This record gives sequence, structure tokens and C-alpha cells, in this order.
Amino acid sequence: MSKWIHTTLNDICRSDKGAIISGPFGSNISSKFFVLDGVPVIRGNNLSLSLDKFYDDDFVFVTEEKADELNCYAEEGDLIFTAAGTIGQVGILEAPLKYKKYVISNKQLRARIDTRKVDLLYAYYWFASAWMQNYFIRNNKGSTVPLITLSELKDAPISYPEDITEQKKIAMAIEAISRKINNNRNICFNLESMAKTLYDYWFTQFDFPNAEGKPYRSSGGEMVWNDQLKRAIPKGWQVSSIGSVTRNYDSKRVPLSQNERDTMKGGIPYYGATGIMDYVNRHIFDGQYVLIAEDGSVMDAKGNPIVQMIWGKTWVNNHAHVLQGCNGYSNELLYLLLQHIPVVKIMTGSIQKKINQDNLNSYKIPQIPDPISQAFYEIVKPMFEKIQFLQAENDELTKLRDWLLPVLMNGQATVE
Repeated sequence: MSKWIHTTLNDICRSDKGAIISGPFGSNISSKFFVLDGVPVIRGNNLSLSLDKFYDDDFVFVTEEKADELNCYAEEGDLIFTAAGTIGQVGILEAPLKYKKYVISNKQLRARIDTRKVDLLYAYYWFASAWMQNYFIRNNKGSTVPLITLSELKDAPISYPEDITEQKKIAMAIEAISRKINNNRNICFNLESMAKTLYDYWFTQFDFPNAEGKPYRSSGGEMVWNDQLKRAIPKGWQVSSIGSVTRNYDSKRVPLSQNERDTMKGGIPYYGATGIMDYVNRHIFDGQYVLIAEDGSVMDAKGNPIVQMIWGKTWVNNHAHVLQGCNGYSNELLYLLLQHIPVVKIMTGSIQKKINQDNLNSYKIPQIPDPISQAFYEIVKPMFEKIQFLQAENDELTKLRDWLLPVLMNGQATVE
């Protein structure tokens, strides 16, 4: 085992001017400078707290001229840190990237590592680790908004084996797990996309198989205008509502404060409107449920509700409705149906957006006949079972990675 070095981020960055920089002043990169296309701006939504490296989409843009004026470029090989807001977020720009260059926002910081000293991937995993997230939180300099200054970032500690080959072995051991997690996520994404495409084909275009196995509408199946739905639906279909095809379990929800969750640390996911917020040691739900965001962030970028499928033992707070399908609607069918609802039709409030039970339950839908909904379920069921299996596998892989990361990076274990 080689000698271990204990130093700071500043000491492992390149020696050229501007190796570590902060973003521009906020007034220099406000929304009035945004354009439809140009140089993408890296913001907090492109980074994560969960070792996801970098989300290379959902950008705002500035012109080339504005980017040159700002002079806060980021490119392949850079580490990006959140300076204000969700501090502890760290990203790495590694190939393949969608763009040749980016600029960082006023709430980000950028560092360029001297890879003769420290392997880039090793540096990323160190600074993105749970203990460094805690370090940044402890060194928060903000009063109302959490803040890490450029000076604080430069002084952030790092330890590493002097032998860069040893660094690479450590980084690649962690990377192998991360790649498996990402591969599983990609499979889940593709399976869900297939299910969504099938739903659209059967129940938006109404090309479900007819009695002869041919696409109903494309093969001349009769469509009848429905005044309630303001659209044509297959002849013989009735009108129903979300409330008629769901069971609602909102009364079982229990919100927990951060302090309460801190005293209940465990391995059971605690869900909010948009996803897992924490992990606790008890559950209030056990089984398969569909969640739809109730308030706060209630819609995605396409204007559809934020919908989640959950399995097993879970805890859900009061910011997501908890549902199960019934009356011919499986949970899988309900999950896909809810994602196709235009959120503006069921949402109230302009500033504090909310989807209340009454609006959700009263939303009108075509009542899919049981034989057709059952046939759909038989096709998508194996897809969702595979998704459930891979998500459970990822939970275990994440636990392994979270355990292995500190063990390798503090020298307790070595990689042969």
C-alpha cells in the first residue's frame, strides 16, 4: 500500500489561472439573457446528491457572445459543485457529452483537477461522498439560503494514496457498481417506455386488438363522440372517473419532520411528492401503490402529473396521494393513465399548486372494458415485475457502494 496524502482541493487542482472559479453574478445571468439555443447553463438540477454524475439535459441557454462575456466555461474533465441552495451536490463532466462546452450558473462552482496528482474519477467519488456532503453542510456560510464560498471549496479536504494506479483501482471498483446501477436504470427506463407506448397505442389512439386481433380504430372500428370527454371513444364504451377506478389511502399518510426522521434512521424509503426524501426504520404501507403528487412540485416538464409506483414497505408523507387501482384497473394501468392526464385540468392554485382529492377523483376517463384492460395487464405485468426486481437490486447495490466507498477511501481495504 502506498503512502496516503492528506491535503485540500486547491492543492490538487491545476496550476493555471482559473482552475477553480465561481459562477457569474446573478444579475449577469438572469432569465433576460436566456435564448432558445446556444451555450447550455449548468444549474443545480443538472447535479445530484446521489452519485449520478451529471444530468445532461433540461438546460437554459445563453448566446456564444454572452458565454464569452461571462467567462465561466465548463468542459469535459471538470468537477461542478453547487455553491448556493442544495449544497453537497457534485457533478463530473465526462464523455460522452451533448455539448462541447457549458457555462456554470451563479449558484455553481467549477474545479479542474491536476490528473497527474489525482485520478479524476477518484476525486469525483471523494467529493460526492456522504462525508463530504456533510462537510459542506457543516461549513454552510448562508443564513437563509445554504452557501459554500469559493474559499471554503478550495479548503475542502481530500485524502488519497500517492500511487495514482491505486487511486484508479479504488475509483474503478466504485465505478463498476455505479455502471451496473445505471445499466439497470436504463433497462427500467426502456421497459417503462415500452409500456407507455403500448398504453398510448391502445388507449389514446384506441388501436387495441379487436376480436380479430387487428388494431381497432385503424381497422375501421366504430368511434362515437362523447360530450363529457369532448372526444370520440370506441362504440359501447362508458364514461367513468378516476375516483371510480381507485382506492384512496391518503388517511394513512403521516408527515415526519426532519428532526423526527433523524431519530428514525433506517432502510425503509420515506416518499414525498417527487420521490424518496429519506429513509426511516418503520413503515405505514406494505405492498404496491401508485403515488401522484398532491402539492409543491405537482407536474413534470411536459405538464403531466408526477406519478410514482412504489413496492414493499414504505412511508409516505402528506404531499402525495396514495392510490391503488380497482374495478378492472390494475395498478400498472392506473400508473400509466395518471401520467396522461393534463395536470392543468386537475390542479388548483397559481403560486402554491395543488391537486386535491375532489379534482382528482372527478376527472372523467373512458371506462376500459375488463377483457381489454386484462389483456393489457397480462402484457405489461412482466415489464413492471422486471422493473421492480431491478429497482430492488439497485437498492442493494447502492447500499454496497455506500459501504464500500469510505472503506476504500480511508485505506481500510485495498483493491487487488
